[in-house]
Parts: sequence; C-alpha cells; structure tokens
Amino acid sequence: MRIIICSIVLLTAYVTPAGAYEVIFHEGFEGDQFPSAGWTVYGWVEHSLGGYESEWCAELIDIFGYGSELKSVEIPIIGGELFEFRIYASAYASGMAWHYASIHFDEGSDSYFELPDISFGDGYPWTSYTIQEHIPEAANTVHFWFTCYVPEDE
Repeated sequence: MRIIICSIVLLTAYVTPAGAYEVIFHEGFEGDQFPSAGWTVYGWVEHSLGGYESEWCAELIDIFGYGSELKSVEIPIIGGELFEFRIYASAYASGMAWHYASIHFDEGSDSYFELPDISFGDGYPWTSYTIQEHIPEAANTVHFWFTCYVPEDE
C-alpha cells in the first residue's frame, strides 16, 4: 500500500511519516516558504506554529463569511492501486462554522474525510483522519482540498 500524508489545518493540521509503508508524499509545512510550492491559497490562510507535536501547520481562518481554502500541489499516483490518505487536523470555532477536507482525482471523482461538526465554542483536539481508496484506473494525479467557512450572520 502507498500512503499520502498531508498535514493541514482546517483551522490547523500536521503529518507524520508512516512506518513500514511507502510514503510517496508528506507535507508538514516546516519550510520557510508558505504556502509550499504548488499549493494554492484562497482567503485567509496562515503559516502557524503549534501544530501536531509542535510542528508547523497551515491555519485556515474565516470571520467575515468569505471562506478560506487551501489546495495542495498535484500528487502523481498510479491508477488502480490502493492508497491511504492521512491528514492531521484540529478545529475551533467561536460561532457557527463548517470545515471540510477532501481528495480529488484528476479523472473527476473525489472522497471526503469525515470531520466532526463544529459550532459555537466547540472544536476538537489534534486528530488523525484516514481514507483508504482504490484509485480509479484513469487517475494520474490527486490533490487535497481544505475549506473553512463562517456564515456572514455569525
């Protein structure tokens, strides 16, 4: 099995290498460049210290109802094989909020990480989320997409 690990902040997240598996992609945002080369930012996304086990992470922030998104670099994959996708995320909210994490294949399909709902004064500590997927035969690349949104009336 091949593993793709991404450390993101849906409001915060981080990545660790996997033991006996072949890790083909790992992003922990430790470098000086932020966002990392090839990543795309929409809205308010910051480089933040204090991620999982004190590593750097990406922090998505939204307080004005415009939303924030972070899209990863395109990651080469082999169609038809089993892959495991991992993210480490933490979230907090001072009002109603939504956050999502998903993986998108270049042939048009996608999968979503099951993230907890967050609401007024709510959130969750650093948590590992995993999806195992058989990659569609026609897929050649994949990317992560992270979104957070606070309704304008909050």
